[in-house]
Amino acid sequence: MNIDVRASLAGALVLVAFAGSTMKGSDTNAAQLREHGAKYTAAWCSQDPARVAEFYAEGGSLKVNDGAPAVGRKAITEVARGFMTGFPDMVVRMDGIDVDGGRIIYRWTLTGTNTGPGGTGNPVHIRGYEEWTLDGDGRITESKGHFDQAEYRRQLQGEAARASAPDAALQSAMAERQRANREGDTAAIEALMVSEYVQTDIGGRIQDRDEWLASYFKPLADLIRSGRFHWETWEETAVQTRVFGDTAIAVGKLTLAGTGATIEPGRGWVASSGARFGPATLSFTRVWIRRDGKWLLAAVHNALPQQTK
Repeated sequence: MNIDVRASLAGALVLVAFAGSTMKGSDTNAAQLREHGAKYTAAWCSQDPARVAEFYAEGGSLKVNDGAPAVGRKAITEVARGFMTGFPDMVVRMDGIDVDGGRIIYRWTLTGTNTGPGGTGNPVHIRGYEEWTLDGDGRITESKGHFDQAEYRRQLQGEAARASAPDAALQSAMAERQRANREGDTAAIEALMVSEYVQTDIGGRIQDRDEWLASYFKPLADLIRSGRFHWETWEETAVQTRVFGDTAIAVGKLTLAGTGATIEPGRGWVASSGARFGPATLSFTRVWIRRDGKWLLAAVHNALPQQTK
């Protein structure tokens, strides 16, 4: 069995009973659920359909819209293979995962170009969700998938507004930046930024690339890599992206929560075994540019959401 799948299923065991109730008040279970969803997402991005099937029980089923369910890992592997073959550059992003009335709801966005055998060559950007039921081992016994089939077919035929849909390369860059933030990968973060990068933080302070790296990210990355800090939650939701030639604008919300350190005014990141960061949610606007065929982050504006009275 794939090591990541084994580890994910171990964490999913506690979710079986948890899925029958509410996840409010249980940060640990919520974090385990998000981790399980993230690994399932990575399997769909792997171009290895068998990795997707490993998340299912031996007799588990996957149903897509009104189609007949694929029953058993072999059949589920073929469903995943169909998408991966049709979209060799396919990127799947997890938009959210939670519990609703005893069901686990996994929300996703798929982006790719239909360049597989007999493909149309057209890009697709489609959102959907799955309803999961888990067995006692944390594997999926039933998944009911839903997305807008008519819109999907329309995009396959090239009728979608290409200028407004993000391409797979941009989605891949955005996903890589998420991973690098969670894991404290400084080299990857730097490689995804233009040298002229500028940002405004939630306090209104303007920083250039070197200032932000030195004061915020590099100290945090050192704590993450040394095991002194761990992100429990680093999740982007409600993300909307618009592409205008070689420029893309992404807006959304970022929820953060971690243990092992906190930010103190004038001192930056301060490590402490009992320290907690967050939970906190901010709104972001990011500007990406395509330079020499590669999408790079050029500007960021972060803000705290307006409090409703």
